[in-house]
Amino acid sequence: MILRIAGFENDIIFDDCTNTRLIIEDHKLFSKILFLLNGIVNNKLKTNEILLLNDKEDYVLPSEMDVIINPTNINLNSKTMLTSLYKYIEKLILHDEDKDFSYKRYIEKINGLLVDELYNLNLDFEYNDDLLVNQYLKSINVKFTQESISSTFDLLMNYLELVSELNQGIIIVLCNCFNYFDDHQLEELCKYKNYKHINILFIENSYRNLVNTYFKTFIIDNDFNEDFVQDD
Repeated sequence: MILRIAGFENDIIFDDCTNTRLIIEDHKLFSKILFLLNGIVNNKLKTNEILLLNDKEDYVLPSEMDVIINPTNINLNSKTMLTSLYKYIEKLILHDEDKDFSYKRYIEKINGLLVDELYNLNLDFEYNDDLLVNQYLKSINVKFTQESISSTFDLLMNYLELVSELNQGIIIVLCNCFNYFDDHQLEELCKYKNYKHINILFIENSYRNLVNTYFKTFIIDNDFNEDFVQDD
């Protein structure tokens, strides 16, 4: 994967089996980059100032990426996650004849109850008798509960577990996590990310050396000079 920032010479290249971080030391530039990424993923902004591309240099669509500005604010019920959940459940049902049959019978029973009540009104009516699985899931507001998750780290790991199960192809830009987690937690995070082959680019505002966890590090310093550091 490629992150390309207008005005800078080097692309930030990352993948699902190595650890890559971008350090932006200038606070204004750091905030601007996060603002642009957040606007893109939420379909509120179209810009050429920053591009996220796949290995063929095609644009990554907003639905194919997620930007976490702060790990304390992870939303397991973001549009991206719920869309992935609905597609996952729909696939499980439609690819199993017994489950598909049971679902259709269930919808028929609900429609039957509706028809009985409507007939009492002595009026003509019409309705759509084919309720798709994802439409049904939306109508009953299926979502994850996260109130019982006790720590920010557990919340992040739960999020990554869901990504690995529901939408492994998603591209994640994870920001500011070095401010919240110790070396052991970051080591565990990176091991899980690489084991599950999850594409993550870490973006931070300052450099931090880690024990037992190795990174490719792209640095944009306060003078907007670019540097690359490879941990041994």
